[in-house]
Formats: sequence, C-alpha cells, structure tokens
Amino acid sequence: MATVTLYHYVTDKKYENIVKERSLVPSAPFNSKIPKEEWKDYAGKFPFLVARLYTCSFLESEPQSWKDYGLFELLMDEFAGGDHLLELTFSEEEKDLFLVRDHSFHSPKKYNLLPQEWRKREMRDSRPGLREAWYQSTTSLKDYDGSFICPEVLIPCPIPLDKIRVIK
Repeated sequence: MATVTLYHYVTDKKYENIVKERSLVPSAPFNSKIPKEEWKDYAGKFPFLVARLYTCSFLESEPQSWKDYGLFELLMDEFAGGDHLLELTFSEEEKDLFLVRDHSFHSPKKYNLLPQEWRKREMRDSRPGLREAWYQSTTSLKDYDGSFICPEVLIPCPIPLDKIRVIK
C-alpha cells in the first residue's frame, strides 16, 4: 500500500501532550480573521471541504524554501519550537482529506521585509491581499501539482499516535 509521509515540528511540552492524549489534535486556524458566524459562507468559497482548525505540516523534513522566505525561523520561534521532528505517515487514500497552500504569499520575502520586521503583527497585517492570496492558493493535496514555493500541508483531523514517529 502506498503511503504519504509528512513532517511536523513540536516542542517538548506539545510532544508530552501528544503521548498523553495518544494523538496530535489540530490547533492552527485556517483563517483566524474570519469570525465564527461568517465561517460557513467563507468556507463555501472553496471547491472542497475547509475546516476551521488544522495541523500544519511539511512535505520534507527541512524545507529550504521556508528558510529562504524567512518563514522557518518564525515557525520555530513562535509556534513549533523545534524540540522534536515528527514523521507522520498516512495511507494514500487519507490524503484526500488534506489540503496544501503556498505560504510564500504570506512571508517576509513577499512583503519585502526582513524577518524581524515582518514578525510584528502590524506588518504581517499590512498587506491583506497577500494574506488572502495565501488562503486562496489552497488546493486538495490529492490535486497538488508540486508547484508551490513554500507548501504547507493542512491536516484537519486528529493524528493517532500510531501514525507518528519521532525522527529528531
């Protein structure tokens, strides 16, 4: 059976919680700017099911493009911590549930800012068109053609412990 392998970074604390709960639960919002009461209309704009929360992952263990676009360090500092690199393994059929979007639209490089400047919330919010292009770039992983600069894979369901392996 063919498999799909994805990668996800976590802190020690988050990994302890994964072991305790026996799964990795989605916690990253697809678009935190959309109020809950407007979600149904917003999600209906996509030709596939879009959930409010996801686990964000990578197609490769150390995505160079994320480093080149100033995103990787921000992810490690603000969200993932990088204490552990997890390998997530799914069946080919399961990838029908997953989405992928191009994070390069919403990056320091695209905003023409140094990463430390882009980290400021007001700077990240200064170009709503680029942020929206990031959301609108979303496609189903099964239909993804490999063309994104900084692909971000979105998993909308809990990932059981038996699909998770610590590789670093």
